[in-house]
Amino acid sequence: MPPSPEGSSPAPVVVLYVGLAKLQVSAEKQAPPPWKKNITLVGSACFTQKLNSLPSAHWQSPPGVTRSNPAAAAATSVASGSVAAGSVAAGSLATGSLAAGSLAAGSVAGAALEAVAVAAGPVARTVARRAAELGPQESTAVVQLRAANLLRVKGTRGVEVIETYHDRIRDAVQEQLGDEERRAWHLRLVSALQAEGHEDHERIGKHLQAAGRVSEAVPHYLQAAEAATTTLAFDRAADLYRRALAPGVLPPHADVRVRSEYADVLMRQARFDEAASELGRCRTKMSPGEDRARVFHRLGEVEMSRGDVPAAIEAFEQALDD
Repeated sequence: MPPSPEGSSPAPVVVLYVGLAKLQVSAEKQAPPPWKKNITLVGSACFTQKLNSLPSAHWQSPPGVTRSNPAAAAATSVASGSVAAGSVAAGSLATGSLAAGSLAAGSVAGAALEAVAVAAGPVARTVARRAAELGPQESTAVVQLRAANLLRVKGTRGVEVIETYHDRIRDAVQEQLGDEERRAWHLRLVSALQAEGHEDHERIGKHLQAAGRVSEAVPHYLQAAEAATTTLAFDRAADLYRRALAPGVLPPHADVRVRSEYADVLMRQARFDEAASELGRCRTKMSPGEDRARVFHRLGEVEMSRGDVPAAIEAFEQALDD
C-alpha cells in the first residue's frame, strides 16, 4: 500500500478489509456444512426407496363407500404444483406416492385420507378412526400419510386432532368422490361424532345437511345457535339461525319462535333493519293475541333504535290493541 500523505490515515482501507472478512464469515456460518448436505441427500434417497418398497394392493373402501386410489389425486395435485411453494418434501411426495402407489393402494391409509378430507377441517383422531373403521392399523396408516405430507396431527396423545396437510389435498380427494360416496362419508362422520360423545352440534348439522338430511340438521343448528348466544358469540349465532331458517322446514309456530330469537341476536349486533324485517315476518304469521303483542312491542323498540319515532309509536299502539 503506498504511503499516505501526512495527516491522513489508511483506516478506510482497513475498515473495508474488516467488512469483507465479516461478510465472508457470515456467509460461512449461514451455509450448511458439507456433511449435513450429504445426510439430507442420503435421507431423501432412503425415504423414497422406502416408499417404493411398500407393497401394492388395490384399496378397498369401507362399507357403503366404493372408491379407488384416494391418495393418487392428492399426490397428483401436489405434483402439479397445487400445494403452495415451500411445503416440505412436495417433490418427494409426488415421486414416492405416484411411483409406487403406496398410499393410494393401502386400504387403511386410503380410508383415513378420505374420512379426514370429507371432515373438511380438524377432526378428532378417534372420530376419523371410527368413521373409517380403521381398527388397530390406524396408527400405521397415519404414519404413512404423515410421512407423505398428506395429513398432519396436532395436540397431545389422547386429544389429538387430524387434518389434511393442505387445503388443496382435501379438495383433490373430495373432487374424486361421487355424490353418493360423499353423502355416505358425511353420515359415517355424524355417527362417529355422536358415538364418541362430541357435542359439536354445528359440525353435526353441517354433515347432515351435506348428506341431504336437512330436516335433521335444523335442530342441531338451533342448539348450536343457542349455545353461541349464551357465550355472546353473536356473529356465529346469527349464521346458525340463518342456516336453520333457510330450508323452510320449520312448522309455523316454531318458525315464529326462531325468527324472534334471530331478531334478538340481530338487535344485539345493532343490525336493526334486518331485525325489523324478521319481526315483520313474525307478525304476518301470527294471529292477534299476547304473543303478537310482544312482537309489536319489540318491533317498536327496534324502530326507536333506528330513530324512526313515528314507526315506533305505531308499533307500540298495535301492541296495545292486541
